[in-house]
Amino acid sequence: MPLIRTEHLQKTYIVGDMEVHAVHDLFLTIEQGEFVTIMGPSGSGKTSLMNILGCLDVPTSGRYYLDDRDVSRLSRDDLATIRNTKIGFIFQQYNLLTRINVMENVILPMLYNEEKRYTRAEQVRKAEKTLEIVGLTERKLFDIRQLSGGQQQRVAIARSLVNDPQMMLADEPTGALDTKTSFEVMDILQDLNERLKISILMVTHSPEIAQFSKRIISFRDGVVLSDEPVKDRIMAKDMLAQFAAKKS
Repeated sequence: MPLIRTEHLQKTYIVGDMEVHAVHDLFLTIEQGEFVTIMGPSGSGKTSLMNILGCLDVPTSGRYYLDDRDVSRLSRDDLATIRNTKIGFIFQQYNLLTRINVMENVILPMLYNEEKRYTRAEQVRKAEKTLEIVGLTERKLFDIRQLSGGQQQRVAIARSLVNDPQMMLADEPTGALDTKTSFEVMDILQDLNERLKISILMVTHSPEIAQFSKRIISFRDGVVLSDEPVKDRIMAKDMLAQFAAKKS
């Protein structure tokens, strides 16, 4: 059973007296455990598609099945529940709250999880576990402003993991990072995909970053131009090793 399936998916905007088809008659299938990149120029429709797949928006017409459930016409409250329990989000600008520390940022999604009522002890334990996964255990009580950009993105990844999502949507996750830090973030995402079998959908403008995934979907004018497996996949661990060798 596919994790994601769309049928005749359409997203149309009215601009003046024109109809703009951001997503046009899309049939798409993504299996559980895939690592997929969506690429395309600005205005190609990839953001509209990701918003629908992330249950942030609904299609104009057509169907979207997430884990075999038709979520195309659910209420805002139902979509919010799905976002909080099934999907983790990673953004280019991290979207962390600077008024609370690292631990509290990671705990935050659990406070809104209506399917599971975590005790404070459970919240702390789960937050510590996800911070360990991203290598930030020693900084759990740090102020967000004390962290580098790469560390902040790691906090964002930990936050996206804390409710045990089936999939993670990563919108330009390395867009604000330098080369080495980008490799570190991709290493975490590859590990989550390989070891925990979390499905990952990533948007990027970088052809190199796309090569870290397993499948690339190219999008333009609301339609899929190509959908191909990655033949020469890059492993982040290898790139980090090469980077370290050059510095030594």
